[in-house]
Amino acid sequence: MSTSQKTHDADLLDRIEADADEPTGPAIDAAPLRAIADAVRARAASEASIRSGVEKAREAGLSWAVIGAALGVSRQAALKRYGRRDVAGEALHSQSFA
Repeated sequence: MSTSQKTHDADLLDRIEADADEPTGPAIDAAPLRAIADAVRARAASEASIRSGVEKAREAGLSWAVIGAALGVSRQAALKRYGRRDVAGEALHSQSFA
């Protein structure tokens, strides 16, 4: 998520909280929305950490089968999700399937 998107999201949540005090409608508690936004940011950070770990494991010569086992998925699922990507973001399957 880009910095501008994060700022936009934070601004939106701030407006929701401010609007909750307006008498034009029912009060809206923004706390659950903030919890969701926080969880999404945490998920993105976790995914980046996993991707980094997978890249390091591949650089160390570990097979997709071993990486998949560490991820709790099949080697095919690990390769599909974390295999090398081209400029358009499509997985490149020219890597070893070992």
